[in-house]
Amino acid sequence: MAIITFTIGLCGSGKSHYSKILSQKTGVNVFEGIGKDIEDNSNWPIIINHLKSGEDCIVEEMDFCFQPPRDVVKNYIIETVPDTFIKWICFENDLDSANWNVERRTNKGEIKNHLRINRRLHKRYTYQAGAEIIPITRIIDK
Repeated sequence: MAIITFTIGLCGSGKSHYSKILSQKTGVNVFEGIGKDIEDNSNWPIIINHLKSGEDCIVEEMDFCFQPPRDVVKNYIIETVPDTFIKWICFENDLDSANWNVERRTNKGEIKNHLRINRRLHKRYTYQAGAEIIPITRIIDK
């Protein structure tokens, strides 16, 4: 049985870092920023092929901070690869810590855009039932 792990959270919450470390430990492929639109994304057929082959996947996507897109993708996976185990990793909805990291990280740009996205996401972000909730670790000032 393949496992698909979704890492979700605000910009700067640690999704990319967590997914990278998990991938390094397990060798599992990471699909980042795939969006919630299954039909118009070329990564979904690749993900489904991995799952059908019994290969685990990690999907990192902030669009899944909301329940409706999670329900759509969950139903799609259940219908397409029914024996897949779906795991949810939700970073806490901590706007201050996420924004702290956005303002200090050096591996991504678009600071103002990511802060704007966080203000929008924060208001409606919900955790998936049964998800593991991970606290945000703040980047240390240098």
